[in-house]
Amino acid sequence: MTAAAPKPKANMGQPVPRYDAAAKVTGRATYASDMPLDNPAYAFLVSSAIARGRIDRFDLDDARSVRGVIDIVTHENAPKLKEPKLFSNGGYAGTTIQPLTSAEIAHDGQIIAVVIAESYEAAREAANRVKVSYTAAAPSASFESPGTTTAAAKGQNAQFKEDPEVGDFAKAFDAAEVKLTASYDTPTQHHNPMELFTTSCAWMGDNLVIYEGSQYVYGLKNGVAEQLGIDADKVRVVNPYVGGGFGSRGSMTPRTAIIAGIAKRLNRPIKLVPTRDQGFTIATYRAETRHEIKLGASRDGAGRFEA
Repeated sequence: MTAAAPKPKANMGQPVPRYDAAAKVTGRATYASDMPLDNPAYAFLVSSAIARGRIDRFDLDDARSVRGVIDIVTHENAPKLKEPKLFSNGGYAGTTIQPLTSAEIAHDGQIIAVVIAESYEAAREAANRVKVSYTAAAPSASFESPGTTTAAAKGQNAQFKEDPEVGDFAKAFDAAEVKLTASYDTPTQHHNPMELFTTSCAWMGDNLVIYEGSQYVYGLKNGVAEQLGIDADKVRVVNPYVGGGFGSRGSMTPRTAIIAGIAKRLNRPIKLVPTRDQGFTIATYRAETRHEIKLGASRDGAGRFEA
C-alpha cells in the first residue's frame, strides 16, 4: 500500500497505510447511523423552502396521519436550549443560527421541523407531507444582493480585536514607482464527505451518548452539554472514523442538541440521517470571498509595500 508513495524528505514522516481505507471502500466502516441502539426512533428533517422570511403556520394533519409517526417538532414545541456561542469554553459553533427557536427564516434549507417516527421510511414520508405557509422576504445571498452592507473586520467578533498597522501604507503606495492592483474571488464551496451528517443520541439515565462524525469530540461534548444545561462529564461522544480534516466536522452543529433534547423528552434513542442534498444547508461551508490586493515597489525591488 506504500509502494507508490514518494521517498520522504528530511522534514517528512514515513508513509503508512490508511488503516481505515479498506473498511471504508468495502462498506465495513460503521458510522454514527450504523451504531446499534435499543429500540430507536428515527428523525427526518424538514427544511425551509424559502431563503428569508418567516413561517406563518404549519399544517401537520396529513403528516400526522402517516402510520408510525411519533411526534413532529417545530419552533412551537421544540426543546428549550441555551443559545450557542460562536466561541466558548465548549468549543466553537458552526453557526450562530439556532433552528427551531422562532418562526424566522435566515437561509434556504434551514431546519424548520423534525419528524420522529418508528421507521426512517415513515419519518421521511411524513416530512414530505408537512405543509408550511411562509411570508417571504428578499434574501441577501451574495455581495451584490440588495440590503447587504460592508464593515471592517475589526470589532466584528473576538477574533479581530486588533487591526495591525506597520507604517503609512497609503503614503508609501502613492509614492511607489511600480503599482499593482488586483481582485481575486472564490465561489461558495460545500463539503460532500462520504459519511452523511448523521447524529444518533441515546440517554442512559442522566448520561447522554452521542454518535456523530466529529473532528473535535471534546468541543462537541462540552458545547452540547452547555446548550442542554448539564455537566459535560455526563456527555460522551463516540466517533470511530474521523475521516479527512476538511472542516465540515470541526465545529459544534446546531442539530446535535436538538436531537439530544428530543431523545430526552421521548426517553428513547433517536437516529437522524439527513439526505445528501440537506448536507448543503445544515452543515458548514466555505463562504464566497473577495480579496482586493495592492502591491507597490521601487523599480529595483528594494522597497515593497502591500495591503
